[in-house]
Amino acid sequence: MPTLRKFVLLFAILTLAVWFVACSDDSPTDPGGGGDPDTTPPQVVSTRPYNTEANVSLDDSVYVVFNEAMDPASADGQLTLSSGANMGYTWNTNRILAIGHDDWAEATQVTCTLGTGLTDAAGNALPAAYSFAFWTLSSTELLLLDHAPADGATGVNRSQSVMLQFSESVQGMEVANLVTITDATPTKAAYDFDVSSIEDGQFLLTPEAPLPANTVMTVTVPAGFQAYSGRELAETVTFSYTTGTEVDTTPPTIVSFEPANGTTDMSPDLGYLRVTFSEPINPDSFYPHEMNLGFYNLIRGWNVSPTWSADGTVMTLPLPSGLPAGTPLALTFTEFEDLSGNWQNDEFGYLVYVAGTADYFPVVDGTLYMDDVEWEQGGPIMKAPPQNYHSEYLKLEMQPDNSFRMAEYTNGLYDTPTGDWDAFKKTSGAVQWLGFEDVDEAPSKANMFASPLDILPLPFAVGSWTDNTTVTIPDDGTYRATINGQVLGKADYMIWESDGEVFIKDCWTVYREMTVEVQNGQTWDLAFTETDTVRFAPSLGEVNRVHREVDANDGSWYQEHVWRWIYTTEFMHKGRFERLEW
Repeated sequence: MPTLRKFVLLFAILTLAVWFVACSDDSPTDPGGGGDPDTTPPQVVSTRPYNTEANVSLDDSVYVVFNEAMDPASADGQLTLSSGANMGYTWNTNRILAIGHDDWAEATQVTCTLGTGLTDAAGNALPAAYSFAFWTLSSTELLLLDHAPADGATGVNRSQSVMLQFSESVQGMEVANLVTITDATPTKAAYDFDVSSIEDGQFLLTPEAPLPANTVMTVTVPAGFQAYSGRELAETVTFSYTTGTEVDTTPPTIVSFEPANGTTDMSPDLGYLRVTFSEPINPDSFYPHEMNLGFYNLIRGWNVSPTWSADGTVMTLPLPSGLPAGTPLALTFTEFEDLSGNWQNDEFGYLVYVAGTADYFPVVDGTLYMDDVEWEQGGPIMKAPPQNYHSEYLKLEMQPDNSFRMAEYTNGLYDTPTGDWDAFKKTSGAVQWLGFEDVDEAPSKANMFASPLDILPLPFAVGSWTDNTTVTIPDDGTYRATINGQVLGKADYMIWESDGEVFIKDCWTVYREMTVEVQNGQTWDLAFTETDTVRFAPSLGEVNRVHREVDANDGSWYQEHVWRWIYTTEFMHKGRFERLEW
């Protein structure tokens, strides 16, 4: 007897291509939302290399990402490089500008400047020239490229951290053990500090206690200081600054978010999230404690990381265009540190919604899925093994009649179908199961139902439904499937907890029970029952399922817990994520 297998499937977590659909939209509408004519100047939301990046390869490409579609021709004459002749530019999309160049010299600071002649598709110009700078690698020795305070600075806050920027990655332990901060007294008293890493090769040295007032302090990085590569600092580097009288004891605060906290109609093409602080922040200390799944997928899948203003008070997180309608972006921050070592421990919550209504069951041709399945089985007739784990690889394939198949593949390359598939159709009122093929059953052929079986009512609303259908399988028999389901409600659902938490915001939970009977003359005999508890995320689809089957003939049972992975990213595998990072 064939099992009407896995009638509740996991659907439509969007692939990265879906997030980028709107990147090629040239329509000059307002990136702030509303569809009105665009009068808002464009903004740079990220660059590669990023500002202050070190150890950049001599032939690395330069990319600039804008928050909206640009006028490609406006880049003429608006791009300058301080080193390496500008060899022209190309637009990878109308938001991503690639700048060519001759190979740079080693150990050189390169500044890239974009002029105000650059305009968006509606003709709005950059509000001011935009520059970012980075350092190229040195193949022979380690270099101290930059530091703060500047040599000779006066009136420096007594609790302010010292920033060191090396030309490549070094060990934090090396910094802690070899670098010194001393005063100008005859004994050259040394002062202890804590070390934290900000970016590749960049460190903050935060005094453990306020430094003495009105005193010349000297920072020394000794010759022989070594990088991971084995390259060493050829000469000792020192710089000095004079403290003032003030000591910063005030924790930093978040002054504002952009878009504003609570926004419910964020434009899908806004292109960034911006946080402004009351004072310069240690970037390494600012990361989310909680994040909703849709936001997390976006961060991990697009390899998003924030950029910081030169004074350390503004963080900008780039976002792709074309965010799905109704998507929530939810974050919580619980602690972060200023440059004087003062920690803010109050909780700051942030929640905005992309304009429009969320689709809880998106259907996109070619979407790839990988399902982690933890399963166990038992009953009077024990089937070995009692429990196990495996992965399943599925692909959504649209059909000419606008139905779609969830086709199973043998591996993560998605190059060899197994021949198994289930057919579905999404209507305005329901998701319907149309039939299936299972190559493990004989004969192997499409088994289409006498009528579609509604497995999910749309749109979601608390309530129940029921439906039934029959299917005749040649040389096997006729079966009747009856489904009784309940949409239980919408709430936040925690996925995992560790140093950071990922959850589904506005998650709908659906419970379904199906009985399958086989025709026996004029009667129907119970063959097996299936139950499912399924969770749906807005704009992502089904993300989690607990499924159980019980065979009416021998009482044996099979149960599985299914988690869906986005194919191109590390995803929500329980407990494997130590800290949420940008």
